[in-house]
Amino acid sequence: MTDLRNEQARETGAMAPAGEPSRAGLVVVVAAVLALGLVALGVVLVREVLVMRVLDGSPWIPGLLSAVDGIEPSIGSSVVGGLAVALGLWLAVLALRPRVRRSLRVGSPTGVWIGRSDVAKLATRAALDVDGVMAARTRVSQRTVTVTIRTLGASEDIVAAVKASVEPLLLPVVGIGVRVVSRRA
Repeated sequence: MTDLRNEQARETGAMAPAGEPSRAGLVVVVAAVLALGLVALGVVLVREVLVMRVLDGSPWIPGLLSAVDGIEPSIGSSVVGGLAVALGLWLAVLALRPRVRRSLRVGSPTGVWIGRSDVAKLATRAALDVDGVMAARTRVSQRTVTVTIRTLGASEDIVAAVKASVEPLLLPVVGIGVRVVSRRA
């Protein structure tokens, strides 16, 4: 996809559009935990080699293996095996999940993106600029901006004014709708 965009940009003389920004999902946390586990295993193995060749002391691994040796199939070992399989499947699902989308596309041929938190700040500030709005809070999903306002007076007129104030700011954002909810203060 990137090669196609770059080729089209070269043909037209325009700048290649930017790709969609995304945040890494939970797989990064899982990878960090597994990496720490592997480092700990490496430290134990290096210690074992040093105890066998250089240092004085008793090795840990033979004692651990003799404690595990002779385990018979039982309900406990089946539960541990089932948990290991479930953990492995969960890690595979985390690794294959799509990355988290935190930005919205702005209608531009160069591939401009805006963060959902930035859209929320824009909408909240625009709502607070409307007369009669005491407080405003905004939630943003991939498709909808929901502005919740607190008013003292006639809320229908204020809701229309807030919507009229917010929508023009968000026109460049592709595929997003604005919803205004009023609460009395």
